Amino acid sequence: MQKYTQLTYEQRYHIHLLNKQGYNQTFIANSMNRNKSTISRELSRNTGKRTTSKKIKPSNSQIPLKITLVKS
Repeated sequence: MQKYTQLTYEQRYHIHLLNKQGYNQTFIANSMNRNKSTISRELSRNTGKRTTSKKIKPSNSQIPLKITLVKS
């Protein structure tokens, strides 16, 4: 049985950026070596549709990342 590890702020920001660049959830999951359901849950948590004060937005992260990927 695999042990679950939480996403770091860097990983959340990475997911946000790749999604914003138009990459699909499967591509993001494969590039991060994560299950696509993890990516799906993360994206649904940060769409802004839920109303909760504990929501973490990747745009509020203090870690700027520059990611350039080529779609294959």
